[in-house]
Amino acid sequence: MRYTNAHTGVEITLKQLSRTQKEFYSEAVELFRRNTPWVEFEEFAFGARSPLYESSDSHVDVLKDPLYLALEDMWLELGVQQGAAKRRGKRDEGRSERGRGKAEEAAGREEVDHLAPTR
Repeated sequence: MRYTNAHTGVEITLKQLSRTQKEFYSEAVELFRRNTPWVEFEEFAFGARSPLYESSDSHVDVLKDPLYLALEDMWLELGVQQGAAKRRGKRDEGRSERGRGKAEEAAGREEVDHLAPTR
């Protein structure tokens, strides 16, 4: 499984997700496609219900988790589409609003989820 943002080119491999994480990811994709308000998506993706925290030993582990990277990219894309965030220029590319670098994973191309703008 792979997350791909067709607009920005961000690609993240998700093949190692647990069943719970895959189900959560599928819910997030549906919320993204429905253009869920930015703040609501943030609460869903990063709130207490999120499986991001169940197997992490540290904050750094969460920030490197492929599920986190995909959720964060969807969250940022919604923010741009809804006018709550601005797309950064080439100079700042790879730095997110949540303060970590862009995922650099390019292995395994089983299934691809291409997310396009919802407007």
